[in-house]
Amino acid sequence: MDQEISFLQLSEIQTGNPLHRPAGERISLQFPNAFDAPNPDKMAFHKCVERVDDEGKCIISETWKSKCKNVWCDEKNIQHGAALAGANPEVAGPWTEDASDARWRHASGWSNQFGFPWEIGLYWNFTVGGVGQRAVGCPGLDRPFGTITTPNWPYRNTGSPIFASPAMECSLNTYAPDGKPMHQIVDELASDNEYFAEMFLEGWQMFTNNGYKSSQLRDGPQAGWLGYYSLTEQGKSIANFASYIAENAPVTFTDPKVCP
Repeated sequence: MDQEISFLQLSEIQTGNPLHRPAGERISLQFPNAFDAPNPDKMAFHKCVERVDDEGKCIISETWKSKCKNVWCDEKNIQHGAALAGANPEVAGPWTEDASDARWRHASGWSNQFGFPWEIGLYWNFTVGGVGQRAVGCPGLDRPFGTITTPNWPYRNTGSPIFASPAMECSLNTYAPDGKPMHQIVDELASDNEYFAEMFLEGWQMFTNNGYKSSQLRDGPQAGWLGYYSLTEQGKSIANFASYIAENAPVTFTDPKVCP
């Protein structure tokens, strides 16, 4: 979550669904990051692992030579030793039809990853307003779009009129109704898979019960409980799922033999 955000898709502004996208994604065979991303000069080259074989081992690509010559994977298949990817050239001024750096305006402003303002706003401190109730309230976000023919924003997808603002520069969301600021809650969930799973299951129980009295609810069949199917596919015999979880906690549901 330490990544600045570049957004929006113009059609989504018009239809009321503005999105955030990460600053600095890929273009073609390149993997530099946008110059206004937080750490564009510290990103590792990402194409060194070509695939994972049937035994779960990384197969290192021979295509990228010097960028991948020292790469190796540990027992968790985490890549180590890749060369730095490098940063995109700086983009200055609004996008134009005849922009000589259109390639980099696409690379620095487009990503298939996205998040809605109410999601990203759990971590970053901004508000919403204007057409489509888009995110506003920080440098980068507050630059007026302009028009499709005369935009003020620097980034555009090369294949369609999808524009993106400069990377936003927002402070953290320090709202703390229960004493802990929102950005810290997000960080803790993102940094610890076990903690996330525990909190997710606790939250799942809360929102599936929401709107009902306890007298109106009854437990569904075990076969529909989270994790049951994965365990039975591994050959586990489960007479009583609740007892199995209590007796074997913490239970790992992931099948170690599943095809990656």
